[in-house]
Amino acid sequence: MPDQVLREKLRLAYGKLGILANIFPHTPIVAMTATATYDTQCKIIESLGMNRPQIVKTNPDRPNIYFSCKKRGNSGEEKLSPILDNLVAELDPPGLNTPFTLVYGTLEVVSECLLYVSMAFGIGVDLKDIRRVIHIGVPYSMEEYFQEIGRGGRDGLPSTATLYYNSHDLSKRRKEMSNVMRNYVTSTSVCRREMILKYFGYILDGCTLLPNVVITTKIYAIVKIVL
Repeated sequence: MPDQVLREKLRLAYGKLGILANIFPHTPIVAMTATATYDTQCKIIESLGMNRPQIVKTNPDRPNIYFSCKKRGNSGEEKLSPILDNLVAELDPPGLNTPFTLVYGTLEVVSECLLYVSMAFGIGVDLKDIRRVIHIGVPYSMEEYFQEIGRGGRDGLPSTATLYYNSHDLSKRRKEMSNVMRNYVTSTSVCRREMILKYFGYILDGCTLLPNVVITTKIYAIVKIVL
């Protein structure tokens, strides 16, 4: 199922949760999310029919994740090959001779691997030692992007979130893409961590850039190709 279709289905389903609040008016309701701006919080409160709810917030900063954006080719194999070749080469000296394997089952038993995921799989990945999250293409919104990069470094160790983009990515998604994501990708003068936190209503006290050092453990990288 394409990401956009799944996104719309989820949005419609969540939008109907207020029906349950009307059916069970005296039942306590708890709404939790890792990515909610002030406007989104207001929409959730209104949708669920909450009356003066208690709001508990915490800074979403992930100081162990290093953020970066890099340009990629515009056509043919230039779009993907340099990125994927480097990843495969780091996993196994034979490089592209490494066999392609589709794995179903418990991911914890895998020593090192690459996961190529859709939005659906990205939602369900809950492993602590993912060292790299790589986007090939630009997500629609900051909420979507931040949810997905949050899969990395859950054990607190240094991890990276790298977004590869080209001019085609920015132009073809002109209508759907938020201005926040466009600025995040193209800006060269503002700390990306600062941009993320500012979007969610927090202030970064100085930009701390982690060294680009990755410690490989079980799961090596998640790669999402944004179509």
